[in-house]
Amino acid sequence: MARSHGSWPLWYGDVCDIVAGIYNSFHDMSVLGSHDLTDRALRILQSVGQPGWSRPTVIAETTRTSAATISHLLADLEKQGLIARHTNSADRRQWILELTEQGAAVFDAMVAEQTAALAPVVARWSAVDLAHSSTLLTRFARDLSREVSNQNPH
Repeated sequence: MARSHGSWPLWYGDVCDIVAGIYNSFHDMSVLGSHDLTDRALRILQSVGQPGWSRPTVIAETTRTSAATISHLLADLEKQGLIARHTNSADRRQWILELTEQGAAVFDAMVAEQTAALAPVVARWSAVDLAHSSTLLTRFARDLSREVSNQNPH
């Protein structure tokens, strides 16, 4: 069992520092300026570019954005020609989102820029280290998201 300092275990401070450091580093190396997108618009574009994230409600939940805000941001991205909305043929009340050709080009450029920025960070990592870190970070993010959802039900 981890020793504690006051009411929290010692590892808590380390985890908070690591998460804050990762967030700040990602924000510092952001590719927003080169694509004239806000941080939220970038996250939404990234979400639309991922398989299985094509409905506005899923994107709103994933990006922790309200329905009203997501609607506005999606309209802006659509006006910029980066996404297209289509009615779901299975349920005409739902929208399906997809990247346009221009949106896909911006998304691909962002991925390439982020990959190039991260490559030196992990250049000396083995394939096993990369896979292990990806597994643990994915698990951490999933479990943290689930816990936040449990504490803040809609």
